[in-house]
Amino acid sequence: MDVNKKNESNEQPYKGKERRSASRLAVDANCILLLEDSHEVPVKIENLSFAGAFAAFDHDDRDFFINQRVWLKFTLKINKEIHKIEISGIIIRANNFGVGIAFRTSEREAVEPVMEKLTEYIQSNRAKKFDLE
Repeated sequence: MDVNKKNESNEQPYKGKERRSASRLAVDANCILLLEDSHEVPVKIENLSFAGAFAAFDHDDRDFFINQRVWLKFTLKINKEIHKIEISGIIIRANNFGVGIAFRTSEREAVEPVMEKLTEYIQSNRAKKFDLE
């Protein structure tokens, strides 16, 4: 799928119930997206779940394809703790702004502890914010 091609089918955006199997958390992490041909693409992880991520980019020097295998390498700092993540997945969504990636099922356990800490951190900050109001 060439992400630069326009949608000629007049598809309407999905307006029903959320179809994702895992809730996503907003993050802002610089990342290297490694392709099968060893090409490295700098991207930014905008949201993350234990099942996948959305990687945004501001360039169009590569074509991305559905079911293309990729590897992600990034670091998240959560509550002064640094977590290095290296995980593979496949592209399940692609557009001019980024790619949606589903992590391989066998590798999801690598992300689960980080997701738990990130969820706790976000909930703790929300609670603090409500306490201040």
